[in-house]
Amino acid sequence: MNKVQKLFPSMDGNDFQREELLSYFKMILTKIDELKDPNKLTLGEMPEYTEDYYNRVIQKADVPKTGVPMVEVIQELLKLVEGHRYVIEIM
Repeated sequence: MNKVQKLFPSMDGNDFQREELLSYFKMILTKIDELKDPNKLTLGEMPEYTEDYYNRVIQKADVPKTGVPMVEVIQELLKLVEGHRYVIEIM
């Protein structure tokens, strides 16, 4: 988390906003890590990919007319990563 924190210094000195932003990153990374399974190549359950899979995803999309709280945006983002492949990087 320290590496991420260094990427986003709070130039205006607003520590609350800085910590809030970092908490969003932490939430996303934690939830993605929870979806990982060393016995699978996907995050969470693998969806059934059909020829029209992405068209169906687009059709189900809900574009809000007004602002949405960041927590809701993150929840929607996490729904989208389910079933996607990931690579384990060995350092």
